[in-house]
Amino acid sequence: MKNIVFITAFCISLLSLTGQANAGLRLRSVMLRLEVNMEAIVGGITWGDFDTIESNARAIAEHEKPPLKERKKIFAFLKDDARGFKDADAEVHSGAIRLSELAGKKDYNEIIEAYSALLRGCVKCHNAYRDRIIKQFYREEDSHRSSMGVKTEHISSAR
Repeated sequence: MKNIVFITAFCISLLSLTGQANAGLRLRSVMLRLEVNMEAIVGGITWGDFDTIESNARAIAEHEKPPLKERKKIFAFLKDDARGFKDADAEVHSGAIRLSELAGKKDYNEIIEAYSALLRGCVKCHNAYRDRIIKQFYREEDSHRSSMGVKTEHISSAR
């Protein structure tokens, strides 16, 4: 369980850096929503709330995409690496679907393995693309999470 908490904290710090876009990029809001979903999954694992795990994993799998114009701008910047960026998103999508399905089985070991795989997909994408995207599209003054005024909330299936 310590490893899950550490890995989650690491991923959240990576996600928070991804969320510092200027006001014109929808990618910021997408990443922040994914951060909230990932945090809620950890809460669900901790409290045995399998409905929360399932609903937040499903929300990740079905996450909003930035507008086409914005995606084209990002893909044009990434050039030959755009395919890898799309593949990384597909990997996260598949991992979230798997986690959502496993939540129904209520098997902690499988859920933790699936969550770890999902988190590895997030970290893999962030390691490959985050810094370049931030440098290209994000303002320097938005490079610190504290300047964003972001508050996250636990998303429960009871809402």
